[in-house]
Amino acid sequence: MVARIFSWFEFIKIGHTVFALPFCLISAILAMRDFAWSWRQMAWIVSAFVFARAFAMAMNRILDRRYDALNPRTSGRHLPAGSISLSGAAWFALICGIAFAHSAVTLNLLCGFLSVPALGYLALYSYTKRFTQWSHLVLGGGLAMAPVGAELAVLGTVSILAQALAAAVVFW
Repeated sequence: MVARIFSWFEFIKIGHTVFALPFCLISAILAMRDFAWSWRQMAWIVSAFVFARAFAMAMNRILDRRYDALNPRTSGRHLPAGSISLSGAAWFALICGIAFAHSAVTLNLLCGFLSVPALGYLALYSYTKRFTQWSHLVLGGGLAMAPVGAELAVLGTVSILAQALAAAVVFW
């Protein structure tokens, strides 16, 4: 059971999620500095971030599985190797997408409304690799949604500071 859990963590690169989380947390903390906040609100922000990132990685793995199978460097990944089934990965992505939308709605209605186009954008990255050399800007845009979304969750608006942080993430 533990090995299976770690397999899913590796499938979505949980270490990369932990590495990217500070962008979200910095924005949330800066937005909360002048307002009363709660651990509950912070937990929902982290939940939204983790589920959005897991959805994005699962979709990337699903959409790239045929290319991964043809590339010797990536042929050992979970889907081409068969250690995770396509249907299992699809269910996982669906559950993560629903959990992200639920977290977003719990934070506020604006975040909930924006969760649907955010999920669409996160799935777009895999396709951009097929037709542009600028796909990493799209990937950066997906990561940049974290500080913007965190501030939207706290304040319902986006400040210049959050936009600057988002721009730094895009070009990082």
